[in-house]
Formats: sequence, C-alpha cells, structure tokens
Amino acid sequence: MARQQLITEILRDLAQTEGDFDDLVPAVYDEMRHLARSQLQRLRSGGAIETTELVHEAYLKLSGVDPAWENRRHFFATAAKVMRHLLTDAARRAKADKRGGAAVHVPLLDVDAATRREADTFLAIDAALRKLAADIPRLADVG
Repeated sequence: MARQQLITEILRDLAQTEGDFDDLVPAVYDEMRHLARSQLQRLRSGGAIETTELVHEAYLKLSGVDPAWENRRHFFATAAKVMRHLLTDAARRAKADKRGGAAVHVPLLDVDAATRREADTFLAIDAALRKLAADIPRLADVG
C-alpha cells in the first residue's frame, strides 16, 4: 500500500511540475515490467522486442509527454497504450522488411541500364546459338 501511495504522490507532484519524472521510475518499474510482459504475451509476434526493451522505450515516450495523469490507474493505462503503440510500430517495421522495406532502392534509370545490359547479353547469346546452329545443329539444340 505504501508503494501505491508513493506513486500517487509522485504523479501529483509531476502534475504540479514540482516533481521529477526520474523519481517515478523506481516506484513503478516492477509494475511496468509486469505490464510489458502481459502486453508481449497477448501480442506475441516472434520475440521482436524484449520486456526490458519495451519498458525502457515506454519510459522514453512517457517522459516526453505532459504528465497530466489523474492517478495511478490513468498512468498505467497510458503506459499500456504506449506499449501497444510501440509493439504495433515494431510489427509494422518487421512486416515492411518482409516486403522489401530493407531492400536497396535503385533509381529507375539504373534499372533501365541493367535491363539493357541483360538484353544485350541475351541477344549476343542468341546470335552465338544461331551461328552454332548453322555450323553444328546438334550442339545448338539447347531447348
């Protein structure tokens, strides 16, 4: 019960700009880890993000917002929402990578030049096979 009261006091001080967000961290760390584990179990997607990483990323996000939390419940509800957003963003990045998001993007002009080189190579091979077919038909039969 003392921990809950401490959290409430820190949140009240933060709302009145008399507190420091860093004072909140040790008071809520265990509950944040529990919340993160719960979020990860519910939204398990192959372990792209670990519990500690999720807690720390959530702290970074929460430290950058106006601390107008009404009470502990409001703080933890906000923390859960931030964690869901972080997990959603991680899932989107993973999905984008699967669709070629991490691929090297080549300018269209470079693709056109590569296509022309491939066409030139194809035509050279075709010309060589035609010449071979004229000289030795049996060797030219590759189809």
